[in-house]
Amino acid sequence: MENNAGTARTAAVPRDRILDVPKSPMVDRKLAKALFAELHERSEAVYNGDGSWGHGCADHGVFPHIDTPCSRPMIRQTTWRVSSYLAANSLLNEPIFAERARLGCEHLMREQRVDGYFPYYLDDSGWPISDADGIMFITGIAVDALLDGYEAFGDSRFLHAAYRGCEWAMHYPHVMNTNYNSFCVFALSRTASVLATAPTGHRPLPSFTWATRRGNKRPGENPIDDFIWRAQYFTHYGVFPNQQPNGGWPGHNSWIWYHGLILLGHARLLGALPLLPCDHVLHGLVGQPLRESAVAAVNYLILNLTPELELYKNHESTEPGSPGFPFYALCVLRPEDVGGGEAVAKLRALLAVAVVRNIDRERSIMVNPETKLPGDATAGNMLMLGHVLKYMDEGSVRPKAG
Repeated sequence: MENNAGTARTAAVPRDRILDVPKSPMVDRKLAKALFAELHERSEAVYNGDGSWGHGCADHGVFPHIDTPCSRPMIRQTTWRVSSYLAANSLLNEPIFAERARLGCEHLMREQRVDGYFPYYLDDSGWPISDADGIMFITGIAVDALLDGYEAFGDSRFLHAAYRGCEWAMHYPHVMNTNYNSFCVFALSRTASVLATAPTGHRPLPSFTWATRRGNKRPGENPIDDFIWRAQYFTHYGVFPNQQPNGGWPGHNSWIWYHGLILLGHARLLGALPLLPCDHVLHGLVGQPLRESAVAAVNYLILNLTPELELYKNHESTEPGSPGFPFYALCVLRPEDVGGGEAVAKLRALLAVAVVRNIDRERSIMVNPETKLPGDATAGNMLMLGHVLKYMDEGSVRPKAG
């Protein structure tokens, strides 16, 4: 493709329209189901029976540079499986998947700290410890999984736990790492969206107070408004400033999996803005800049399509990378928010094919040859395959119901 040659992947992209997207081959849903079943069996080998999986950083190859790795199960091993099982069950309806997801949500609630955040277990020398900013990542995906659990099971405790995670984010400042800020953006935005449709009896009462845009302290009697405001804060100060002319972000955030997480934050916030009154100040403050940034971020993906219609690892790489999080973000992104319905649908379909192909190609390295147990990649790949099964018809994109 012409867009992928030489310095073209560093060129400025449009911020007002989506670039042309090649036609996609049909996704192999039969292979996707077979791969998901295979990864489920691998997961069962390390299931702890309590909604957690594995032994954290002590598992082979997770963080080999840590001398005394924490053996406590990592939160992300549960969050990604909860979301993957519930996504896959929209098609497969397997009772064991629902059981694993429900117990996973129970495990997350046990792990949640009193201030609302979720810990990032790393090193046994200070066990358990929290990576100061890494908890933005862990808390964001935990909130996402708990909201999946709430929508699947209607258990208000899961919504309350997600809400508490957002209360913590109301106090945490933006940081230098763009994708960490975006984890808070998509957690706050999605929670606001779920609260808007939740029955009154399911909505939690605020347990904290937080600073409003006027600098006062008050109970959070309008959490939908407050959460969207806070998501805007993280976006305005922690995401917008570093976006490059080619639609990507610098440093490690140029890698497509981090880029996909940033785009997911954009998609969730764009989806939450319509909850506000049409004359709300945020529409003018963040609406148009957010749409333009999202368009550019989608165009970054298009610039980085390989001739085989996969994604380069980033704009400087000549090797394909994992397209899972960009695909997930495009499943959430509403085409009308970026003015590119057909192009977004085509790119979703194309990346769904790439997800299945990539996992099929790489699955042999997901198992430690000595222990035959799954490595850290298994849960993440289950998440992506689950969303392929949820969103894809044979060769097309099926929008999420509701």
